Amino acid sequence: TRQQIETIEACFKEAIEKQDYLTYFIKAYTLSTRFFKELNKHLALYVLEYFDRTKYFSPNYRLVNCLIHIVTLLIHHPNLSQYRFQGACYRGMRITQHDLEQYKLDQHILNRSFLSASIDREIAEMFAGEGQQSHMRHTYQNHRFLQYSCLCKYLIKQNSTAINIENLSMNQHEKEILILPFSVFKVVKIKRNDFDSTNTISIEIELEECEDSDNNSESESCPNILNRSSWNARSRRGHDNLKTFPVTHIVIRPINDSYSPRNQQDCVKQIIGFQHHHMYTLGWSDIGYNFIICNDNHDQQEIYE
Repeated sequence: TRQQIETIEACFKEAIEKQDYLTYFIKAYTLSTRFFKELNKHLALYVLEYFDRTKYFSPNYRLVNCLIHIVTLLIHHPNLSQYRFQGACYRGMRITQHDLEQYKLDQHILNRSFLSASIDREIAEMFAGEGQQSHMRHTYQNHRFLQYSCLCKYLIKQNSTAINIENLSMNQHEKEILILPFSVFKVVKIKRNDFDSTNTISIEIELEECEDSDNNSESESCPNILNRSSWNARSRRGHDNLKTFPVTHIVIRPINDSYSPRNQQDCVKQIIGFQHHHMYTLGWSDIGYNFIICNDNHDQQEIYE
């Protein structure tokens, strides 16, 4: 409604006037409006266009730029460290069979939007529709369910992935944890309870965050994100022409226009080749993409950009 739009506009005006983007963004995000739904929908649809250097012009340029600025202002806010969260949190939702099929064991999932979760499992179960499976959508003839109650458990390992916004939220009773965009999770467990009438939640999914290789507690089952020293990177030419991106590592797509590397040494050689091409052929100040090396396919390793 027009009133809701004016309320959101007032939040952003106050954020600019008081130079406190974090507080007023969270206020806008947790208000009972459609703002958080629209923001997340457009982040999921368009935000990766910002990092796709094959697109020199996008019809959604202004929208994409606005989305990136919102994320950047939040991620780089000086007070964000006060709200850092690590540990387990829960997200309750209702999903379709098609939604469920997107989650596969050992699959890595890139989060492209803000995800609301809670440190309180019972609150998440309420959002999932705890105990209401019999009332959810189903086929008329054979009563096959078309919708399921689902509880996702997220294990947050790094201190830059999620923030505890309980004291900033307009709904403090929800004990909300906000998972930030561009984090990567691995599906480690899927449990179906829909055939057991004693369970109040039909689907339980557990996801574990993938960590930087710079972190000593790195899980070996997650992609190995290489830092510059590990692949003998050439020195940058300077920082003047470099843009500041809101994240360090992004998974966009597998590199499929070259041979498939079979070990990490081959992967490193290929990344060095990209840096040489970007710096000495295209004239850039440094390598243009971020990479991870993934060894999901048995011993064979693949590069993702």
